[in-house]
Amino acid sequence: MPGAFRSHGTTLFLIAYASALAGWGLCVVSRLRPGWAFLIAVVIAVRIVPALTSPELSHDVYRYLWDGRVAAAGINPYAFAPADPRLEGLRTEWHALINHPEIRSLYPPAAQAVFLFVGLSGTGLAGWKGLLLLADLLTIGIIARRWDSRTALAYGLFPLVLIEGAWNAHIELLMTLILLVAYLSLIRGRDVAAGGFLALATLVKIVPIVALPVFLRHANRRLALCAVFAGTTAVFVVPFVRTGLMPGFGEYARRWSFNSPAYELVASGIEWMHVTESLRSGWTHVKDLLGVERISPHVYSLLYPDAVTRAILGVALILALFAALRTSHTPASAVANSIGVLLLCSPAVHPWYWLALVPFAILSRGIPWILLAAASPYSYMLYDGRSPWIVFAVCYGLPLIFAAAVRMWFRPPNEDLGS
Repeated sequence: MPGAFRSHGTTLFLIAYASALAGWGLCVVSRLRPGWAFLIAVVIAVRIVPALTSPELSHDVYRYLWDGRVAAAGINPYAFAPADPRLEGLRTEWHALINHPEIRSLYPPAAQAVFLFVGLSGTGLAGWKGLLLLADLLTIGIIARRWDSRTALAYGLFPLVLIEGAWNAHIELLMTLILLVAYLSLIRGRDVAAGGFLALATLVKIVPIVALPVFLRHANRRLALCAVFAGTTAVFVVPFVRTGLMPGFGEYARRWSFNSPAYELVASGIEWMHVTESLRSGWTHVKDLLGVERISPHVYSLLYPDAVTRAILGVALILALFAALRTSHTPASAVANSIGVLLLCSPAVHPWYWLALVPFAILSRGIPWILLAAASPYSYMLYDGRSPWIVFAVCYGLPLIFAAAVRMWFRPPNEDLGS
């Protein structure tokens, strides 16, 4: 697949990706139960080419390497954007590949610690990919040892993991490993360890925070879990409180949107119904009535379509998380459902965001989530100028229709492995 993209661009890559999905599907339905040697040999073999190929679909890895390089030079990675001329002496041949160099880092403190480790090692992209490969193999090994080799093979051959993990080298692979260890601690009754590992996963990438209610619901010692979660978070966060924490995250939360049908639908509805105009008019009456002129500029700055859309999606997320927690039958399905609804309510849904969900969707036999994750790379068609609604149909509509058909026609047995 990397070769297909390099030689013929997005179209041939997506055709090759469809072939990989078909092969993965045949492997899953064959119910093959490999031995340890076969499992390890196969999952390593399919990772060799993508691991040895430079990332092309996303250049996030160069931001990781830059943050690590800056930290290794003794500079706070949150202090300056990559484009800042004060860091010119640290620039390398790949500096031009850094995404949004005008924005300071948005990655959490534990991720920065990992970036620093790679930066101090001087191993660059090869070292980073090697670290992710180790994390990926550990994830596969944990699944095989705790559950079974068939489930481990289903995860190990999942095409999204190969593309966004082994090839594009996203940090989500490391976060997924830590989240899986946290989950394993939870179902074994080790609530203290579960709280610590869940905090670490969240401090690598913020997504696992939505699993905290799931952990609290299924923990025996909720107070201990909360205390360790808070303490671990404080250890990493406190050193940056005075200098600023994840300054780029605010920019991301306010500005980014990508491949989100929920965002587009809500934004279109707000514009069509002139919601923001009505809100501004309503606030004007309130302001005049209460005499709160001092805060009016701030209020008015929030009453525009994009901000209102994001606020509505935030409320929808809270309600959806509550529903997911109430309706999930096992901890694994609850984690998958929580991450899934977070993504569906997010203004930006890049393919690699689904990586954290994949092992839990496979463990809980969450067919809709598995298919949505599998289809997510088709969002790259947006970079070729394809209509967003066509992309939404491929990335969301077709997977959900297919999942409904599977449930209706085949009625697969409930083989939830999530506990």
